[in-house]
Amino acid sequence: MKTKSKKALLQKLLLGTERNKRLWPGIAILFVGITLLSFAVMIWASFNDLLEGKEALGGTFLTINKSVPDEKIVEQKLNVFTPIEIQVIKAHPQVTDVGIYNTAAFPVSVTFKGDTVSYTSDIFIEAVPDRFIDKLPLGWAWHPGNKDVPVIISKEFLNLYNFGFAPNESVPQLTEGTIITLNFELTIGGARYKETYNTRVVGFSNRISSIIAPSDFIEYANKFFTSHEVTPPTRLILKVKDPSDASFTAFLDERNYHTNSDLDRLSKIRLILQQASIGVSIVVAFAFVFAVLLFIVFAQLMLSKTNDAARLLYLIGYHPVFLHRYLLLRYILIVSLTAALSFVLSVVLQIRLAKYLLGYDLIIRKFPAEEVWISIVGVSFILLVYINSVISSKIYGKK
Repeated sequence: MKTKSKKALLQKLLLGTERNKRLWPGIAILFVGITLLSFAVMIWASFNDLLEGKEALGGTFLTINKSVPDEKIVEQKLNVFTPIEIQVIKAHPQVTDVGIYNTAAFPVSVTFKGDTVSYTSDIFIEAVPDRFIDKLPLGWAWHPGNKDVPVIISKEFLNLYNFGFAPNESVPQLTEGTIITLNFELTIGGARYKETYNTRVVGFSNRISSIIAPSDFIEYANKFFTSHEVTPPTRLILKVKDPSDASFTAFLDERNYHTNSDLDRLSKIRLILQQASIGVSIVVAFAFVFAVLLFIVFAQLMLSKTNDAARLLYLIGYHPVFLHRYLLLRYILIVSLTAALSFVLSVVLQIRLAKYLLGYDLIIRKFPAEEVWISIVGVSFILLVYINSVISSKIYGKK
């Protein structure tokens, strides 16, 4: 039989009108099954991100200080952290890193001169190690001789300015986009010697509630503008695994260390997420079972009469290898295209979900987790193996 005639007969028997009526419902069932499975795995992975990524709950980085008893106020002594205390904090199992707030030990003032408004205000600045800054902006560096000093301000500080200082002083409120375009003068030093620098805001921080400058600048200025020895730190910034851990909160309470985070709130949020994750796991299990049922329906719908036609073609002289390859390639194409469409839909949904949760300061990955890709590829492969075995049994099983 000629190749053209062979293909024409194949298309008539295997891809005829009756079977095409089954094709689109079958593809729809397959798409729903793969998509349902991938969405379930994606939601499960996103909950794991929220549980494992404590920074999404506002807690990976904490600022701590000692409580100030009444006698310290009378004695006018600072409550500082000693080197031994810092080492003890570093040794706690929940603490992965410790940074020191290096505070400016000299007078600092900032001046803004505009066309209609100008003002000068005393401020304080400090520095933390770069690894503790939310996101290092471009140009975050300083060296002696440089007359430009970049600073990062707290978003809370900007809110206090806009809704506290600005209305009372009849000065304009500022957006983040506006303030980074403004130039200020930063004056440091006392009555005997002063230096003036150009400064501008280059970034904003949710993590650090003050104004920070590069560490090199603070170290330089503390060396040349203070007549006394720089005191030990009064505040530390910690990176911790889980700020709501009971042993860690007890450690802070025993030593009267105060933190800028509401650990009780974090504990409650974490408990809610843990309970929700159990519910999500159950939903994922049901979704998986339902998806498997859909795959079985797809296979039965697509293969029931096709296999009978393949058996007939075999009996009238078609080579079994040719029939096998023809049918298998057809289903590989169907499953692959359907899986690819589900893949694209998963990416779109994950990006939208990440963007939505970011509005609530909850951070998940922007693209689907590896488990989603593994589930799509894995279930497609298993389904094709099953289809291949059914085709083989029909073509080679009987003569």
